[in-house]
Amino acid sequence: MPLRNQGKNFSPSDENNLVHDCRKRRLAEYMLNFYTFLMRRYLGGRGNQIFSMNAWLSFLGVFIGTSLLVIVLSVFNGFQQQIKSSIFKFDPHITIESTKKPGKVEDWRNWIIKINTKLGNGAESVSGMIQSPALIRKDEQLDHVLIRGMEFPEDAKVKDKYTFPKEFPKVVEPANLKNFPKGDYCLIGHELAGILDIHVGDLIQLIVPKGQFTARVGVEPGMKTFTVSGFFSSGNYQYDSKVILISLPAAQSLYGAGDSVQQIAIKLKDFDAVKKSLILLYEVLPYDYSIRSIEEEHRNLFAALKWEKVIMTIIVFLFIIAALVGVIVSTANVIRSKKKDIGILKSIGVSDQEILIVFTLIGFISGLIGTILGVSFGIFLSMKLELIINGFEYVINGVGQFYCDNLMSCFWSRVELMPKDVYYFDHMPVSIDARFLHPLSILAIFLSGMAALVPAWSAGKLQPIDIIRASDT
Repeated sequence: MPLRNQGKNFSPSDENNLVHDCRKRRLAEYMLNFYTFLMRRYLGGRGNQIFSMNAWLSFLGVFIGTSLLVIVLSVFNGFQQQIKSSIFKFDPHITIESTKKPGKVEDWRNWIIKINTKLGNGAESVSGMIQSPALIRKDEQLDHVLIRGMEFPEDAKVKDKYTFPKEFPKVVEPANLKNFPKGDYCLIGHELAGILDIHVGDLIQLIVPKGQFTARVGVEPGMKTFTVSGFFSSGNYQYDSKVILISLPAAQSLYGAGDSVQQIAIKLKDFDAVKKSLILLYEVLPYDYSIRSIEEEHRNLFAALKWEKVIMTIIVFLFIIAALVGVIVSTANVIRSKKKDIGILKSIGVSDQEILIVFTLIGFISGLIGTILGVSFGIFLSMKLELIINGFEYVINGVGQFYCDNLMSCFWSRVELMPKDVYYFDHMPVSIDARFLHPLSILAIFLSGMAALVPAWSAGKLQPIDIIRASDT
């Protein structure tokens, strides 16, 4: 019955539009069912098998490639973050020095007030600091070290002691040390303590250049005896084997600096806000002060870490490129085995474009499933990687010990796959970057579809008469 006879005022054009829309919806449903039927037929295996052998080939390639990429880059990100964290936690993020009077900032307390006002809540701490190379003498041993005189917060409960700042390195001995005595006391890296055989409570002598350089006598040496009150661990071997920490008043007395400091040290709440903070500091500081960021101090290291990450990403991404070859081969095998089906479909009116879409979607779905499961499996293995490595160590050492004890009568040296004295980590550093996983997944799925497009395009160009002739021969 026409729509205008059902009690509604429809014009003939409205009726034609509704009929046209209805036909379009039916055609879309038909095409969706058509594509779904063909993909299930060509992806599915015989009998009760979910996937055919060709589908498994393309799926496993993408699965293994994405899993390896996630694991390798998660470990690499973990190593980078561990190294950066040890540096960012120990060193000031920004240092300010005077170029007019090198090594001497006299009005440093007023500058600290101005800097705190300018940076606002972005600054974790702004303090005076003295840092200089020195010599350490313990009995007959002499070695070169780096002395850092820093401001410690006052202990509200004990007047003659300091407390430790928020981002202070871990004090490993004595355990649970909460405060630091005022006066001629120091904290040294636990690696330096092992090198020089220093114990808590020992006396050491620090020898430093004192006063200003003169042409007649050069620099007068300053020497003072300090009591070792503890060992710290920063997570970086260079610091733990060379740095000695003392209070700022003790450093000013040792260097004969009076009430001045060598540097103003700034620590930020956000590591990524260094560049923004530099711009603000240039606005408040005069031209005769130099401003250096931690990235400039460790320029070579950060540049090396950046390029290593780029190169590693390119190398590991080749795994996915290799997996795409499997997608191309498996799709080509499906097309070769289904030539007769393609000929029949074309003879009943299926277009080249529709054949192209079907076989491209086959590769796209294989890449979609392989990528989702590969990324998920890669994240799972990354989180359990330390446990897996420990398991491998246990098996290797067990087999090796059994072999030496029962077969060869030899001495077995325990194997460590991640030796702590080499990598200087007490655990496997793993960092899963979700910001990287999203574009990785999208790119892997897109490339899977593009890889299937090559054989799918050849399938769309097949002619029914050519297929019939080929089957006759």
